[in-house]
Amino acid sequence: MSVNTGSNLQQRLDLTSIFLGWMGPAPLFPRFLMVAMVVLWSLRLGIHLVRRVWRGPEDPRFVELRNRFGQKASLAFLGIFALQGLIGAIFVLPVLFVSWSSGPVQTGWEWVGIVVWLIGWYGESLADSQLSRFKRSASSAGQVCREGLWAYSRHPNYFFEFVLWVGIALYATGSTAGAWSWVCPLLMLILLVKGSGIPPTESQAIKTRGNRYRQYQEEVSAFVPWFPRRSRYS
Repeated sequence: MSVNTGSNLQQRLDLTSIFLGWMGPAPLFPRFLMVAMVVLWSLRLGIHLVRRVWRGPEDPRFVELRNRFGQKASLAFLGIFALQGLIGAIFVLPVLFVSWSSGPVQTGWEWVGIVVWLIGWYGESLADSQLSRFKRSASSAGQVCREGLWAYSRHPNYFFEFVLWVGIALYATGSTAGAWSWVCPLLMLILLVKGSGIPPTESQAIKTRGNRYRQYQEEVSAFVPWFPRRSRYS
């Protein structure tokens, strides 16, 4: 996976969010906070993807796609970029609603949204940091990360990314048409749980870690952090 492929959606979100936030007629401060939340999420994720790709091999999902489509892989990647454009348009809706809102400036939902966003930001950053530290360990080859948050969820980074977008939707809820912002966390949940998140990640993990990962699947929650349970491998 190239760096450009991994960060393409983040770049689109950054530029579109800044443009909409700058042009909107709503008061500056709520517009600034809304844009900041989306852009900071986008930048953090983009930097993480760049570091991951720089240190490791090509994303197995793109390798599989290239092998499956062969000479037509370019068309498949073109389809992915087109889909990213559509998804990016949906994810800037909260910025649009807040920046062009004719409703009340302060509704109370903004502060709830900021708190939830901060929880999601911190949790996702912590999960990514714990996984990166585990992968750098000399003893991690063929093993499954169970450090910190990874002992309670197989994908804590995905869970807190969803929480972060719940915070963004909460922030935009009080704006004109802001209720439609809830499409974003719902779409994020579908993408993470049923789309390009958990399914291909776990498929690759089983290929590389075998029964160790199957045991992990039986003992640890897939998404929402929860207490580990016993498995037949215990």
